[in-house]
Amino acid sequence: MFVAKHGLVGDIAAGSRGKERKRGAYGRGLMCFAVAAAITSVGIGVTSRAASTVQSGYRIGALKAQLAALNSENESLEVEVARLRSLSRIEEAARSKLNMTPPEDIRVVRVDGEWRAAMAMQAEEAEAALEDARGSSVFAFFTRLATGARTAQARPAR
Repeated sequence: MFVAKHGLVGDIAAGSRGKERKRGAYGRGLMCFAVAAAITSVGIGVTSRAASTVQSGYRIGALKAQLAALNSENESLEVEVARLRSLSRIEEAARSKLNMTPPEDIRVVRVDGEWRAAMAMQAEEAEAALEDARGSSVFAFFTRLATGARTAQARPAR
C-alpha cells in the first residue's frame, strides 16, 4: 500500500519504460547506422564501377590513336619498300654505287653437241658409281641375275 499511496508504482513503471525507450533508441540508432553504411558501400561500388568504365574508355581511345598512327606508319613503309624495289632505282644504285654499266655487246653461243656429250658422260659416271655401290651386296647379285635373264630373253636365239 505504501507503494500505491506514495506513487511508487507509477515511478517504477515509468522507470522501466524509460529504460525500454533508451534501449529502443540505441537499437534504432544502430539500425540507421547499418542502413547508412549499406547505402554508402553501394554508392562507393557504383562510383568505382563508373570510374573503371571511364578509365577503360580512355584506354580504348589511346589504343585507337596508337593503331591509327601505326597504320599510317605501315602505309608509309610499304610505299618506301615499293620505291626501293623499283627496277629504275636498283639500276641507278648499280650505276652510281657499284660503277656497273650495261653490257656493250651481247653474244649467244650455242654448244648443244658439246653439252649433250658432257651430260652423257656424267650420266655414265653416275651409273658406274651406282653399280659399284650395288655390286658389294647380295641384292646386287640377284639384281644382276634378273637383269641378265631379261637380257637373255630379249635377244633372239641363234
